[in-house]
Amino acid sequence: MPGDRSIETFGTRHPVLHQVKAWHLLGLELRPVREAQDYRLELQWLERRGIRTVADLLDLSPADALTWRAFGVGKVERIAVFAHRVARHAESQIAAGYAPQAPPTGDGPQNLTLGDAVHDLTLLVEWARFSGGALTVGEALRHLAGGDAPADVAAAVSAVSESPLPKVDIDPLPDILEWIADLSARDARVLERRLIRFEGATLDELGTEFSLTRERIRQIESQLKTRLAEWVASDEGRSVRWSLHLLERGLGACAPDSEVPLVGDDGGHSDEFGLLLYLAGMDWDRDSGLIRRRGFSWPKPSEVPLVDNGPMVDEDALRLDLLARGVVDHHLSWAVDQIKGLGRLQDTLVLWPGNLVEQAIAVLTVSGVPKSHEQIARHIGRDINIKGLRDRLFQDSRVIRVTKDDFALASWGMPEYGGVVASMVTRIEEVGPCVLRELADHLAERHAIKPGSVTAYSAAPIFVLEDGVLRLRRPDEPYVPSLRPAAVRGLFALDGASRIALHVRVDKEILRGSGRPFPVEVASALGVAPGQSAVMSNTVRDLPINWSASSHMGPNIGSLRAHAEAVGATDGDELRLVFDRTTHSLDCTLFDPSVATHPSQLLARVLELPEELVTLDDMGAAVGVDLAVLEPTLRRRGDDAIANAVSVLTDTTTGSVNPTPSSNSAAID
Repeated sequence: MPGDRSIETFGTRHPVLHQVKAWHLLGLELRPVREAQDYRLELQWLERRGIRTVADLLDLSPADALTWRAFGVGKVERIAVFAHRVARHAESQIAAGYAPQAPPTGDGPQNLTLGDAVHDLTLLVEWARFSGGALTVGEALRHLAGGDAPADVAAAVSAVSESPLPKVDIDPLPDILEWIADLSARDARVLERRLIRFEGATLDELGTEFSLTRERIRQIESQLKTRLAEWVASDEGRSVRWSLHLLERGLGACAPDSEVPLVGDDGGHSDEFGLLLYLAGMDWDRDSGLIRRRGFSWPKPSEVPLVDNGPMVDEDALRLDLLARGVVDHHLSWAVDQIKGLGRLQDTLVLWPGNLVEQAIAVLTVSGVPKSHEQIARHIGRDINIKGLRDRLFQDSRVIRVTKDDFALASWGMPEYGGVVASMVTRIEEVGPCVLRELADHLAERHAIKPGSVTAYSAAPIFVLEDGVLRLRRPDEPYVPSLRPAAVRGLFALDGASRIALHVRVDKEILRGSGRPFPVEVASALGVAPGQSAVMSNTVRDLPINWSASSHMGPNIGSLRAHAEAVGATDGDELRLVFDRTTHSLDCTLFDPSVATHPSQLLARVLELPEELVTLDDMGAAVGVDLAVLEPTLRRRGDDAIANAVSVLTDTTTGSVNPTPSSNSAAID
């Protein structure tokens, strides 16, 4: 066990360590050891077991370390090497006079002098040795602090402990100013610009200022460093040396610059504190508002310890890493917030790179529940393209859509939402034909799909609805659409229905380049069925026709913008699309009823026949209705200009423009 004198400890292995018990493993005294070799892991291991000072290390034995979890001989040997390096450094420091020598032994005077007061400590020493077996002053103080002592000893302890300490006149700032004042103007300028460096200067700049070579300035700087080091090590520099010790303990490897008054009372820079920072081996990063030890570096994002491979950060392990890098306890929270590439979500520390998807994954990980892209964007908390975020989430395999609006992490194992139809198909494949209402309820619960959407999509060609039960259409079960060509605005059969004319009004969607729905009657006539596509050739741009079997909206065509631009069409104009069923080609022109000077001329343009051969029967055949209902049919479907022409010709000719019908008479089949 620790403290058992029969077991070799690092204290018995290296007796010199007893003389430097007060040294902190992350303190100023051991900085040369830490800088000579990277002992961050060893310091982390010791910190986790509460070993922070040399005194703690003294009682540790290699056998104790072997009992630690996940500790083997290799790790114990690394701690032993570290203890050896500390012991060698202590020997060198003691030899140089920078560390306390071992206390002398003997029976000399046992008095304590505080100013003019002298206290006899004989009673206290005798009690400590008699009752506790104390052999050193430290052991005696710890024993006396226990409070369990006879009345005379307790009174003696009280008398000593309550005695006021004498005043001391120790202030490093006047001492520094006095030392600087003894320098020549040239040396003070080199000190200011090369060591204090509030406003740094190159060797060449100072050489020009003093008409000296850069090498001479370098020599002056080197001499200043030597003189400064000798002064700090002397009795005269003791106040500075002590201040450096406190500064090291207080600031650690990195601290906010608000902790040091680097700006003087007059608004200028404080040379005294600037020189203290130089002596402490620290630099002032004014842009970042911090002070850091030379050589200190923040952990890179790739070095940050993570929980289950991220993106949540193992903050306890990160704090241990920062302690090993020299950050002091009271700066840890501040230091964590300074590390680039990290952020906080709901008080949880996470990796926070600039990549939107990585930030979205962090949001989902911390929240633990699916969220919409709008909700994720609000958590990200900066001005972003929400649609762009949604598109990028779709493209990343680590994220899946679990409802129409919500995203989740794929690792959560939730059922993926591929759209209304895909969800309907998946459910039917899982359990077989479903009652439509029950299917809608299930998908509402599972993917938050609205029941109305399920009902609407049940009309898609991929499904068959029979007596309220929805099933998938079999391959040998063709889809027969309901065709009403006479009700389609602008639809006319030409040349015995070998060609089909369709009038389309130009709108902003066409001019923007969007695709659009396409009449099922035309798609069917062109040989396109659900699940199929076709391409109609055109000199300007071929036009694709697609009919998804999973869509309840029917077929659609690609963009007509290029065709509209080619004929000079603008918003509100009418395009005339003529599809040739034999050649699978498309002809596109501009159709303007107002240019016709006579009703028969308008019908001739619609039917592409000579004006003298046009009959109302031909128009009825092109629309697919009897002459008696031709006019009202045209009006109901929105072809008012042509209906007006038919009305005029019917009134004036009592039935026909020409008594003999042409060969155009045929409806779309």
